[in-house]
Amino acid sequence: MKRVGILLGDAQGNGGIGRVTWILSNRLCENFDIYILSDFHNPKIKYDYDQRIHFSYLTDNMTSVHKRILSVAKGIKKFIKENKIDVFICAGAIYFPPATLAVKGTHAKFICWEHSNVSVKNEHRFQGICRWFGAKFADWIVPLTKTDAKLYQKEYGCKHITSIYNPVDDKLLTSVSYNTESKKIISVGRFCWQKNFEILVEVAKIVLAKNPDWSWDIFGDGETFETVQMLVAENHLEGRLNLMGRVNDLYDRYREYSMLVMTSRFEGFPMTLLESTAQGIPAVAFDVLTGPNEVIDDGASGFLVEPDNIKQMADKIQKLIDTPQMRVAMSHACVAKRDNYNCETIVGEWNKLIDSVAIL
Repeated sequence: MKRVGILLGDAQGNGGIGRVTWILSNRLCENFDIYILSDFHNPKIKYDYDQRIHFSYLTDNMTSVHKRILSVAKGIKKFIKENKIDVFICAGAIYFPPATLAVKGTHAKFICWEHSNVSVKNEHRFQGICRWFGAKFADWIVPLTKTDAKLYQKEYGCKHITSIYNPVDDKLLTSVSYNTESKKIISVGRFCWQKNFEILVEVAKIVLAKNPDWSWDIFGDGETFETVQMLVAENHLEGRLNLMGRVNDLYDRYREYSMLVMTSRFEGFPMTLLESTAQGIPAVAFDVLTGPNEVIDDGASGFLVEPDNIKQMADKIQKLIDTPQMRVAMSHACVAKRDNYNCETIVGEWNKLIDSVAIL
């Protein structure tokens, strides 16, 4: 079997890259020998990887990739050579430069797997330059959305590019019975500038004031947690807008909620939106450049809202609160399209891509 290496920051990470790598690799190992290289070693076991998957890591502690680009490249090259990797997949643009250096002089084919969107260049220093390395030197670029594939082609002139959606875990593809009695709203994500939970507080203040029997839970942790916590207190929303922290049983909790709300400033292809859709939960999200508009059919499976428009988002949420039959219809629409993101479909696309890149 062909040997496929996958590089990411943290194989046990709580973000989208860690979760989707776990889901995909557990299926890809049926057709390939999978070798995962995690930048740093995380002793906390979050994901149940298949025993056939091989693991390596570069360092015990996460430190800046930019400050150690040569040592990272050296570690990657050693990994590729020792494991005789045929196709090397680099997950996340921050690793594109050292991966480019590492692949040179090996027989491995090189796939750069983008997990944000090309219009965003402020997540870390040199983000645009990192993408340039991938576009210039990779054998193939894989963004998460059709929109981002077009943006990559326009900005970097990529010739070999294929968008592949993130998959939904098979565990979520169960029968759905939408809870019409639920009076709970859910939001999920890392507490950071991207997720824009500060503006969520403003929306919640309007929605919860009009609906005293409703509540809103946010799951996640991160650097802005305390800031959001203070805003909740300042707006007297304690006990109604609840910061739930990070949990490991989110799959089991989705069906407790009536809708999901996403206030992100930008997205790649949001896993939480896919997961809630798979469970038949309608969503209201800001219509940022990529992500939500390829999951939500506006007016059918949820609502897309003008970015940062607090009033419009509050109005759309209120419309769903006031119209249970609309929520039920949207739930059915969510379930009807979830096959677009199931593992069988997405893994099939990856199998085909890896096979074709391997013979370039």
